[in-house]
Amino acid sequence: VVTGGERELGALRQRVVGKATFVGVGIGDGVELPAVASLADATGGLATSLDLADDLGFRAYDLIASLYTPRAVGLIATALDASGAAIAGQHTYLKSGQLAGGEELEVVSQVPTGAVVTALQVTGASGGAPWSTRIPVGASTASAGYLPRLWATRRIAALMMEKTAPLPPVTRAGPDLSDQARRDARDEVLRKEIVVLGKRHREG
Repeated sequence: VVTGGERELGALRQRVVGKATFVGVGIGDGVELPAVASLADATGGLATSLDLADDLGFRAYDLIASLYTPRAVGLIATALDASGAAIAGQHTYLKSGQLAGGEELEVVSQVPTGAVVTALQVTGASGGAPWSTRIPVGASTASAGYLPRLWATRRIAALMMEKTAPLPPVTRAGPDLSDQARRDARDEVLRKEIVVLGKRHREG
């Protein structure tokens, strides 16, 4: 929760990008980590949460060490078909927008019925230079009943972040709506999808 100064997350990102490296630490329950992580991802920083039962001294040391570990930031994952093309209509989400050496990459994707994912393309930047990797994906027969709910959790987090994005420019004739009215209309569309996903997958 932002308690002083600029409170709108999109505006905060614009103010800090290129000027500071954001490091966010949430302690205890109720930490809005996706919001904090969005600032960290935008600036090449780091966001984490600590439990009051943790060894805070060790976790602080670990956090500082992580800041000096080479990392890929601004990550985006894309599911690819057998031809190497991005699958249309996919919704693919990473657990984190950053990846350091030795860390596990976790991706969950929903693709249209009939589409076959053969690889994942992950792109971002490392050390100020473009970075990418392609990971082959094979068929699996393992039970994965947890995946729909995991995907819904990531989708809801992404929709919540969309509410902080700048409004797109007006490109067609229509009602002369104020920015606030346009923002309210966009947020209502997002809210409806979040409610549907929450009920379907019992998120809450």
